[in-house]
Amino acid sequence: CTEKLAGCIDSFETGYWVVGHRMFSSKFISWHIGSTGITDTVVSDIGNVHGWDSTNSSWIPSAALGQMKISPNGNKLTLVIGNSDPSLLELFDFDNVSGIVSSPSQLILDNSTTIGNNVYGLEFSSDGSKLYATITGNYKRVYQFDANYGGGNNDSIIASRKLIYQSNANSVMAGMQLAPDGKIYLVGNDSWSIS
Repeated sequence: CTEKLAGCIDSFETGYWVVGHRMFSSKFISWHIGSTGITDTVVSDIGNVHGWDSTNSSWIPSAALGQMKISPNGNKLTLVIGNSDPSLLELFDFDNVSGIVSSPSQLILDNSTTIGNNVYGLEFSSDGSKLYATITGNYKRVYQFDANYGGGNNDSIIASRKLIYQSNANSVMAGMQLAPDGKIYLVGNDSWSIS
């Protein structure tokens, strides 16, 4: 498997969906977990293959780095393929009744001929309407997107992109996590805040 793992409450609020991604494939594995354990396993074969290094035309696990998140309302799933060229963000619909991942949208966030950095972190806003992505490397950045777009509507996703933070420091801007206080916290190594 890749390092990607995300979860959400199911639509009936009686169990949970835990979603992972298989390495060297384009398959999502959704496990439904209820009071008796795993009650269902669903495979969705959709989106990009993880683990392929397009720069060197080889299979390497580090080419699948990056976070995966499910929106707070359980209807969107997003992930990044960060340690590859180009770095990609994918946004999908997620059915928290069936566990099926569908309707891919793909966005190239960065490649070596433009910025020369990698995307790693992702998070949804607490109401699920916005999606955030971190860029790390020579130019740290945090981008905001409208998460209501999807289903192949790449132009709308690109048009909604806003740069909300930038630093020229060559340092880490990595994982993100929505906390119970509604704030998003992120991993960085040169400052206490991006406000």
